[in-house]
Amino acid sequence: MKNLLYKIFVFFALAFSILLLGKGWQLATDGFRIDKIYTRLSPKPNAFTPPKGLYNILNQKFYYLDKGCQTFVFESSDHQYVLKLIRYHKYRPPFSMHYLNLCESGKKYRKKREAFRARSQKNALHSYLLSFEKLSTETQTVYVHLQKSSFFKAPLTIVDRLGRSYSLDLDEVGFLIQRKGHSLVGSLQEAQKENNIDKTKVIVHSFFETITSMYKKGIVNKDYNCIKNAGVIDSKVVEIDLGSFYEQDLQNPKAFAKELHIFIKHFRKWGEKHYPEILPILELEYTLATQ
Repeated sequence: MKNLLYKIFVFFALAFSILLLGKGWQLATDGFRIDKIYTRLSPKPNAFTPPKGLYNILNQKFYYLDKGCQTFVFESSDHQYVLKLIRYHKYRPPFSMHYLNLCESGKKYRKKREAFRARSQKNALHSYLLSFEKLSTETQTVYVHLQKSSFFKAPLTIVDRLGRSYSLDLDEVGFLIQRKGHSLVGSLQEAQKENNIDKTKVIVHSFFETITSMYKKGIVNKDYNCIKNAGVIDSKVVEIDLGSFYEQDLQNPKAFAKELHIFIKHFRKWGEKHYPEILPILELEYTLATQ
C-alpha cells in the first residue's frame, strides 16, 4: 500500500513540476513562438506595393515589446516603429477540439467554434485593411501585408524576449508596420504632473479630432477602451490598436453623438478616478464635436 501511495505521489509531483515548467516558460517568452505567426497566406496578386522608405525601416532588427490580443509586437532598433505580427494561431482550433467529433453534439459545438474563429479572423484582417487604406493618418499605419507576395528579398531579423534571433521571410507572414507612439495615459499623466492644463486641453482636443475624423469616414472602433488603445505621436492622438475597426454609417447626427458618447465612456471613468480636472474638458469637446 505504501509503495502504491509513493508512486501516486511521484506521479502527481512530476505532473505538477511539468505544469510549473510550462507556465514558467510561457511567462518567460510571453507566449511567443515562431510557428504562431505563420499561416497559408492567400496568393492573390493585390497585395499592397511597399511604399518608398519601407525597406529602410525594415533594414534593422526588431525587438520583442509586447503581446496584444491579436498580434505580437516588436520595436525597431531606432525606437521609431513597431512591427505587429499577426497571431494566426488564435484563429486555428486547438488539437483538443478534434475529440469533440466523438459525439454529434460535440461536432456541432466544434463547427460553431470554428465558424466563430473564422469570422474573428476575417473581421480582424478587414480592420487592418481599413487602418491602412482609410485611416493611415488616424493610426499612423505605414504598411500592412496580409497576402503572399514577392516584394521582400532580404529576411528580417526579430529578437524575442529571451534574446533569441529569428530570420523572417516577410513575403510569407502577415504583419503591420506602424509608427511608435507614447501612450495616451502616459501623456495625460505627464501633463497632470506638470499641472499643465493647456497641454491637457491640446491632447483632449486632438483625441476628439482623430475620432471625429474616423466617424466622418464611416469607421468606428468597437473596442471601447479608448484610453488604453490610443497613443500620442508628434503631439497628435492616434489609434494604436488596429484590430477592431468596422464600417458604420454615422451620417445621422444622433447616431454620431450616441456612438461618440459610448466610445468615450472609459475616458470619463479614467478621468473620474485619476484626473478629475479633465472631465469638464471632455464634456466641452464632446459638445463641440456633436453640435
